[in-house]
Amino acid sequence: MIDATLLEALTDRGRCPECAAGLPAGLSRCPRCGLPLAGDAAVRVWELSLRAAAVLTARRDAIAELRHVGLPAPATSTPVTSPPAPATPAHVPAPVAEWAGPGLGSPPGAPPRPVREPSGRGVQQLLVGLGALLLAVAAVIFAVVSWDLVGVGGRGLILAGTTAAAVAVAELARARRLPATAEALGAVAVVMAVLDAWAAYRVGLLGVDAVPGARYGAVACLLLALLCGGWARLRSGAVPEAAAGLLSAAAVACASVDTYAGGGVAGSALVLALGGAALVAAAARPVLLRSAVARACTGGAGVLAWAWGVLLAAGAGFLDGTPGQAGALLAAAVAAAGVTVAARASSVPGALAAGAASGAGLLAVAVAADAQGGLDLLLPVVLAASALPVVLAGFLPEAARRALLAVGGSTAGLAALPSVVGALSVLLAPLGAAEWSMAPGERYGDVVGARIDAALPWSRPLEALLAGVVLALAARYARPRHAAWPLAAGAALAAVLGLVAWPVPVGGLPAVGAVAAAVLAVALTGRPSPAAASAAGAVLLATLTGSLLAPVTTVAGLAVVLAAAGAVARGADERLRPQAVGVAAAAALGLALVVPPALGAGWPVGGLCGLLAAGVCAVLAGVHAPARERAVVEAVAVAAALVGLAVAGREPAYLSPALALAGAGLAAVAARPDRRSLGWPALGVLLLAVESRLAYVGVEAVEMYSLPAAVALLGAGALARHRARGDDAPGSWTAYGPGLLLGLVPSLALIGGPGVARPVLLALAAFAAVLVGLHRRLQAPLLVGAGVLAVDAVAQLAPYAPAVPRWAVLGLLGVALLVVGASYERRVTQLRTAARALATFG
Repeated sequence: MIDATLLEALTDRGRCPECAAGLPAGLSRCPRCGLPLAGDAAVRVWELSLRAAAVLTARRDAIAELRHVGLPAPATSTPVTSPPAPATPAHVPAPVAEWAGPGLGSPPGAPPRPVREPSGRGVQQLLVGLGALLLAVAAVIFAVVSWDLVGVGGRGLILAGTTAAAVAVAELARARRLPATAEALGAVAVVMAVLDAWAAYRVGLLGVDAVPGARYGAVACLLLALLCGGWARLRSGAVPEAAAGLLSAAAVACASVDTYAGGGVAGSALVLALGGAALVAAAARPVLLRSAVARACTGGAGVLAWAWGVLLAAGAGFLDGTPGQAGALLAAAVAAAGVTVAARASSVPGALAAGAASGAGLLAVAVAADAQGGLDLLLPVVLAASALPVVLAGFLPEAARRALLAVGGSTAGLAALPSVVGALSVLLAPLGAAEWSMAPGERYGDVVGARIDAALPWSRPLEALLAGVVLALAARYARPRHAAWPLAAGAALAAVLGLVAWPVPVGGLPAVGAVAAAVLAVALTGRPSPAAASAAGAVLLATLTGSLLAPVTTVAGLAVVLAAAGAVARGADERLRPQAVGVAAAAALGLALVVPPALGAGWPVGGLCGLLAAGVCAVLAGVHAPARERAVVEAVAVAAALVGLAVAGREPAYLSPALALAGAGLAAVAARPDRRSLGWPALGVLLLAVESRLAYVGVEAVEMYSLPAAVALLGAGALARHRARGDDAPGSWTAYGPGLLLGLVPSLALIGGPGVARPVLLALAAFAAVLVGLHRRLQAPLLVGAGVLAVDAVAQLAPYAPAVPRWAVLGLLGVALLVVGASYERRVTQLRTAARALATFG
């Protein structure tokens, strides 16, 4: 009954003893509820809290000792006296002058502050936050999508009422000492207030629809920011204060759009002026803005406005297609460089100005290159220009060096994105092609050339390699130990793209893959080189996916992977051996899957062979492989079995044999003592095999086949429990589980058919199982019957699900999460009580 969260709250010096709010260091009053934290009364509250925690801890320990000891032996009659009053714990601290907040040190003699563990408070905040999010999404969907219910005016009135209700309930939750719920409902109220402003504009309230949208958005966001700021001043809530800052940033952004749309170049100047004013206001410390959150949000709004103005100017240059804007950007770069010199490059403002100067210069180069040659010239020129700030960074102080490295490296990375997209297209293109649709002599680029930039087939590998060189140079200054990774990634991208740019036939892909596999094996077994191994692995993956276009090359590619993985497993370090064994197992199981169809036997036969090989592989791994490698091989076998089941199940005639092989494999693995838990999944898969076979041959009344066997299993289980009384009797799952599953699951799978007799009779049978489980205190009948009854009930509601509005479902889920989150601790206690009661069932 005593939860660890309560004990933690009583002994936590960093929280208010009244409302549990966090206490910064040095405060004399709680910032939330105003409780005084200094003086003799505060010392007495602290002492009583420690004594209460000690008494509750002693009571919990005594209950645990009583549970272990059990009932005492009968004793002679002794007079019953009342228990003595609890003594003062020895570890109670001496009186101190004030409540000890974080960072103020521990009182003399106080116990050391325990390490904070995850408690129910974090789960409670997660629940109420998720509930608030669902309520906000439901409100947005209701206001925007649900046109068929009410008009725009009606939606506005409903939203206004719900906004007021959310604020009222938030204040009520704050008064009830539920701060997390209050903050979550406050966030919902802010979202609904924004929706109110949108509804007022859509309905044309007081003629506001005549105002341009950006201007109305700026005014509305400013008014809402003022309201949230006043709310934060009155209640000192974190959500209203953050909302005020964010809405101020939104107001600046809307004003920027409005001024730019109305004034052209003059509007751009106003955008930059707004951004500068916001930065000045944020830098004025407490003179203009008292709250640190408000200062941070206002400063962020200024940066966003300035960046917005720069992007608008650059966008105008790209849209016009003339190099005129490049001169303006170069002038801005020179001005920023002057600011860097004036503010000293070693300072933070100087470093930021240096980064801005390099960014403006690169934008000028991009505008000029786009005006001269379009995208064909833009990417190579920008990649080459991005090397300049990286080289200059070596001659600057540390702060400016980091700024230039960030600008040059990010520019190179952005310019290399087309190469990355092209490489991904090369990797994924064979998956979208027709099954084994090419001959080994055809050119590989004919298949995937349409999926990459065909206008620059020769430049993409060069761009990838150049980007790798620039990023490697940047990493040499920032992190010298990782300088080889960007170069290896660029080389891998260039090699992958070269498979399409060069005249490589499909039949030659396994040979290229063999070279990459050899490099991979040497990089992992000799002197380890993770960068080279990663590059070789990427090329090997590209050749393997390309080899899937023809049957012969598919087999050859998997054989290459199997050989490379086997070599690595034999000569690599112990840490890499499980991964190598897993790759080898995957390649072997892939060969078992593709060899039969490559020989003309058909894919369903290949799926059955893959299932058989997966079961054999899992059994052999359990006998011969060490523990780590065994787990990896079993995971690969499960994945291969799922693939084989999907491949064989495409033909209805092969579905039942495939399920039977899967169930047999699970049963074989379940024979091991450490895998006995797989017996139930094996039984379920075998039941599905029987069900699928009956469905394939056209049997609709499956109960004629399942019920006799189920009755026999139930009778055998009852007889076994009757003969073996006491502790040797099998549990209810062993005795009755197979019979219950065999009798109920086949009928449950067919409840979606016509007629109501099967769902009703199944519900009655499941209800009877629940009653038997409750009466005889048996887990299997209770849980199986409850599960079948729940699925049956939900299935009856399925035809009516499309008629339920989406916002209603999200709203109900949000309310449920808020209710559960507000009373989380009590619900957890109830669930634990129910779990302990269920554990007493047989």
